[in-house]
Amino acid sequence: MEMTARLSLLVAVVFLMIGTASSQAQLFLNLPNVVVVKDPGPPKYYDPYYNQNKYWGPAPPPQYYKTTDTKKHGNKVTKTTKIRNEYGQVVYENKQTTQKKKKK
Repeated sequence: MEMTARLSLLVAVVFLMIGTASSQAQLFLNLPNVVVVKDPGPPKYYDPYYNQNKYWGPAPPPQYYKTTDTKKHGNKVTKTTKIRNEYGQVVYENKQTTQKKKKK
């Protein structure tokens, strides 16, 4: 028991001496602290494909475009309404056919 206590005390003293040796060398030798300066790279969230910073907020709402076409066939009128998304795909289509009223 006495042997392990002395051994652990010896190990603790050795670690203390090694740890303070480097700080004592700096105190006595007055060595300057070394500072490494690097060039700042691109921002952390930079997207080189679009050549701009990435946007990390909520996604913008999709854009929709509404077009209406009117075609006349004799006394019939066909009105077509199409809603397309931002990629040009038709999302909604509505066709209405009406007849012209006769003049009295």
